[in-house]
Amino acid sequence: MKSDFRAGGRIAPLVILALVSNGCVNQIMPGRSMSPPAIAGQTEVKTLLGAIDKDLAQPVAVTQPVAAATTGTPVRLSLQEALLTGLERNQSFTVERLKPAVSRAGEEAERAAFDPVLSGSASHAHGQATAGSSALKSAAPHLPVSDDVETTRSGVTLSQPTSLGSTLALSADSTKQAAHDVKGTELKLSSWDLTVTQALLQGRGPEVTLARLRQSRLDTEISLYELQGAAEALVAQTEQGYWDLVLAGRALAIQEQSLAIAKQQVEEVAERIKVGALAESESAAAESEAAARTQQLVAAQGALVKARLNLLRLVNPANPADWQAEIVLPDAPELPEAVLDGVENHVTLALAKRPDLNQARLQVRRRDLDVVQTKNGLLPKLDLFVSVGGSRYTEAVAGDSDTSNQRSYAGGLTLEVPLGNRAARARHAAAGWSLDQANAAMVNMEHLVQVDVRSAYVDVEQAIAQAKAAEATRLLREKTCAIEQEKFRLGRSTTLLVAQAQRDMAASQIAQADAVVAVRKAQTSLYRLEGSLLAHRGIVP
Repeated sequence: MKSDFRAGGRIAPLVILALVSNGCVNQIMPGRSMSPPAIAGQTEVKTLLGAIDKDLAQPVAVTQPVAAATTGTPVRLSLQEALLTGLERNQSFTVERLKPAVSRAGEEAERAAFDPVLSGSASHAHGQATAGSSALKSAAPHLPVSDDVETTRSGVTLSQPTSLGSTLALSADSTKQAAHDVKGTELKLSSWDLTVTQALLQGRGPEVTLARLRQSRLDTEISLYELQGAAEALVAQTEQGYWDLVLAGRALAIQEQSLAIAKQQVEEVAERIKVGALAESESAAAESEAAARTQQLVAAQGALVKARLNLLRLVNPANPADWQAEIVLPDAPELPEAVLDGVENHVTLALAKRPDLNQARLQVRRRDLDVVQTKNGLLPKLDLFVSVGGSRYTEAVAGDSDTSNQRSYAGGLTLEVPLGNRAARARHAAAGWSLDQANAAMVNMEHLVQVDVRSAYVDVEQAIAQAKAAEATRLLREKTCAIEQEKFRLGRSTTLLVAQAQRDMAASQIAQADAVVAVRKAQTSLYRLEGSLLAHRGIVP
């Protein structure tokens, strides 16, 4: 039997036919004389209860009531399709997906600190000069001052920082000077230098020079764990929204069935009052019950619309979102068949996989790198430099030229000691306190994980037990309703008692559906709190 609850507040006709024909509602045709009521046999009662149970267990097609008619194309969404669509199109999660890209860009920016740098310069001057530059002047001090001199200079430097705290720099320069009022006078000077500078105290070693790069890599890992946490939160919200909509559709169907039964009861009571089998006072109870069922039906219709909108927001199946789209949900909630592992296994998994706990651990490592950097800042700045260079000087006067080559070597130390160094000491103290704070936060997070997982485990066990109890309650309420209806036909019950039995039956049917959905929600919450929800849903983080 397939349940197909369409817009307009209609109910499954086959279910109502079963309810009417099998004895829970006795329909009396107008104009017929009252005859002794037929008592439904035990076989007929079982058939009725089986029809109701089977109907409620079928997948439900949930659409919007006529009160807010839809105009969009119906969307069929299985649970897995809803999860994947939400991860692809949910606007809030789209924002979260961009964070790792931003962190990777920051990592690339820190890596650029060790990229080679090429710089160059060029200039041309025309005017009075004495043998050009200072280097040329020292090379040719005997040349006279000229009023018409053209000087051309060019230079290039290539520098390379290393993770050892050293910098390699290779530079080459060329200067050419020509004096036009001193015929045939031209000077050329070419030079090169290779300089190595090594930090001996502050800034020495990979532990210090790579600290910022390692922090940026940790930031990238943290952003990935944040993305995993956001994905698990979205999957959990989507599952809950999916089952909320299924439950709202199921509740609406039950309320429609309940209202139909109440209306049939009103008609039956009216017929019996006509033939004198019942007092007129019995009609008030039946009519008030029908009015109460109508009120509950309106509330169920509103809950269905809200649940549909919430699921549309989460999964956004169309772009832009079609807020009037119908949603057809083929999956029905079922009790899990697998038995839960021991709670300690879930706790162990959570301590290893929980994304926020892994973020706390990475924050400890990041704060530790802050301590390394600030501790290095307490040291004086002492650098060793070694330089090797060479030059080539050419002097051309009236066609004659003279060339000479020179080599140079240099080395030394530079020392810088900030007096007091209060800023560095304050930064180091702050970094130490931040590290202690991060360690305390991580320990606190581990305790919270223990409580969260153990509490969620209890919630799952409790939800399963309540679902089984709700199923037993529903079966008993349905039997009670059928029995009370039989007693009413025999004149051994009242309209009020029948209405109460019908109300209890509808409430138990909703309560069972709610209990089954609660099991799925509790299980989803447990998987999310232990960090394994994506894996359980076949989504690779």
